Amino acid sequence: MVIMRKFLALLSFIPALGFSMGQRPVAEYMHTVKIVDSKGKEHILKSLSCDGNDYFEFEDGSLLAKVPFNVVQKLEVVPSEGEKLKVRVYFRGGKEREFSAEGDILCKGISDYGYIEAYLKQIKEIIFVK
Repeated sequence: MVIMRKFLALLSFIPALGFSMGQRPVAEYMHTVKIVDSKGKEHILKSLSCDGNDYFEFEDGSLLAKVPFNVVQKLEVVPSEGEKLKVRVYFRGGKEREFSAEGDILCKGISDYGYIEAYLKQIKEIIFVK
């Protein structure tokens, strides 16, 4: 009887555990960026995330590269033909590298006038201010 009560007591806590799971992780860094869209208009955004992450996912040859925002100084979307976008990344410290990327990467941030969302294919440049 005592074992049954303990079992039932433990069983009642299981739903409470489920409520705390499945939350999106909070970005470790709050990045302020200037985004130049494909029409040349500039937007200042805080708390940038792309596909819910604080890093970019690019293709480097046949490999997947996850490039954290905190090492990027500037990103340029280079005009290219085909399904994939060509992206030139300028790193803090002076190095640069070209990657391929999907155009449907969704980047989001907060501006002074509301929330902004843009797919990578709609962006010309992302400049990391802070």
